[in-house]
Amino acid sequence: MTALIMERASRIERWTHHPFPLAAGTKAYKGGLAAIDTATGKVKPGVAAAGLIYIGKFDETIDASAAEQQVSVDLGMEIEVVWWNNDTGAPVTAAMVGGPCYVLDDQTVTSLSTSRSLAGRVWLVDAIYGVAVQKVPGLGISAPALAEGGEADAEGGEADSEPPPASPSGSFKSSTPQTPSHGSRK
Repeated sequence: MTALIMERASRIERWTHHPFPLAAGTKAYKGGLAAIDTATGKVKPGVAAAGLIYIGKFDETIDASAAEQQVSVDLGMEIEVVWWNNDTGAPVTAAMVGGPCYVLDDQTVTSLSTSRSLAGRVWLVDAIYGVAVQKVPGLGISAPALAEGGEADAEGGEADSEPPPASPSGSFKSSTPQTPSHGSRK
């Protein structure tokens, strides 16, 4: 693709439950652990194997023993994705689901990281819609002021912390557990 020369309509989606392709030769059971296979970009039941990223639990029982099927997954939280055009020279592939993609121009993402900025985490790749990308807050942003004992940002809040480390498979993992904060009642 080429850079924009006029306004572009954006396709933004917020998912808490979403259909994913269930890998052929598997069977998903309602309530079972759902994982994305980073080698194929397909969802499968959790097993002891490298290259799987936990994404939630299955909403339904689906038998894909004979052929790939769609299965709804409860993601356990809201995921916001923006659909971007896919690079034709170095396209983002289904095998990159769960991993990073990079900015090619102001409407296109690519698989190439060389001299490119991080766009976010790939959730789906579609021939019609393009690439569903989740912006991952804090990823790729360092905070030299805090690392050197500096002050909070100008807004009065804390500056961004170091990005979470990437796992060997290229997926993103949080380095600190997230706990909800609850206000006190008076």
